Amino acid sequence: MASSQVFFHSIHEIDISKVTIGDPDHDGNGGRECQITYNGAPLKIRVPVGLVTGFQVQESLFHTDGSGHIEVIPGASLTCIIGFNGCDPYGKERCVAESSVGSIYNFVLSLQDRVVNYCVENGPRLFGKHKPESIIRETLHSMNVWYPIGQGRPSLRPKIAYSEMERHGDVRMAVTDDPASRPFPVISPSIGSKEFYMTPRLLILPQNGLRIAWRVGYVSDANR
Repeated sequence: MASSQVFFHSIHEIDISKVTIGDPDHDGNGGRECQITYNGAPLKIRVPVGLVTGFQVQESLFHTDGSGHIEVIPGASLTCIIGFNGCDPYGKERCVAESSVGSIYNFVLSLQDRVVNYCVENGPRLFGKHKPESIIRETLHSMNVWYPIGQGRPSLRPKIAYSEMERHGDVRMAVTDDPASRPFPVISPSIGSKEFYMTPRLLILPQNGLRIAWRVGYVSDANR
């Protein structure tokens, strides 16, 4: 009988003390990657319906020979935008409003603190030497802030595989009648009603920069 274990979590159920950062592994790009787990399994946080506010597409998603033929680059991904309306536009102060949006935003800040503590305690193993907390915080990138700073909203910019959205019928490539035109993505208008989850990992970049990178997936796929 298949396991009924739930692999994603509601933000209201997550205990930050049970979040663990694993040992670094080489990522194949000159950096290293640390898995972030919850109770021993990859941390997957359920994203409330409607919190995904848009997508950004890079030209590297596809290429064409100019005849209208489109070929999506294997492994291509879209940048998903999760906007935290009503939260500190500087992306630093905690949200006092009781809402799912505020809870996820506050969790991101708590996760940043946990990553900072991990890096302070494991400096020699991660960077070859101890690093003060101030330096680690300065080099850690987790949340994007819309510009001009202080006049927008903080947001997360996780990645989602194009192939996932294509399989769910939520994205396709389209061209105009002009054979020299670039293809462009068409996003399903119902995407805001879909349920996603997001999962973080810690990246140690080649020059010892730090980033909490996020990916998103469909809740309907979480138990597969």
